[in-house]
This record gives sequence, C-alpha cells and structure tokens, in this order.
Amino acid sequence: MLLALYHMPHRGEVLTVSALSIAADVPATTGLRWQKTLLEEGLLHRWPHLVDGRQQLVGLTQQGRMLMEEYLTRLFFCQGGLPDTD
Repeated sequence: MLLALYHMPHRGEVLTVSALSIAADVPATTGLRWQKTLLEEGLLHRWPHLVDGRQQLVGLTQQGRMLMEEYLTRLFFCQGGLPDTD
C-alpha cells in the first residue's frame, strides 16, 4: 500500500480507498484495516472525491512520504546501489 501511494502520484494517478486495496492485491477488509492503522499512525490521509461524493481519495502524508523515501534509499544502498555499466 505504501509503495503504491508513493509511486502512483508520480504517474499522475490518485487512488481511491478501494483502488488502494486493489493496487496492494489484498482483500477489501484487509485493505481497510491497514488503511485505518496507517491513518492512525499519521502516514496517510483521506479527502473527498471532487466529482463522486461517495468516494474518498487517499494519499501519503508528508511524514509518510519522508519515511518511504528514507526506506527506499536505505534499501537501494543495502542492495549495492546502481549496477556497474562497464
């Protein structure tokens, strides 16, 4: 879920609550449970869909984005960085 929320906005895509569960390939109930946890931890936020009032959009908070960037940077360097092109 966090990776989808980190990556999708760069592609110009905003996820709905249900689309996030689909993107994470988890059942809707699992997705909602984890979204609740991430909301409580301050890592994601929801806001109303401007066109369809029945839906809510979801995205990373500034703290969530910062933690994902730190995690991905550590992962990148633990894997040895960029491969040699020689």
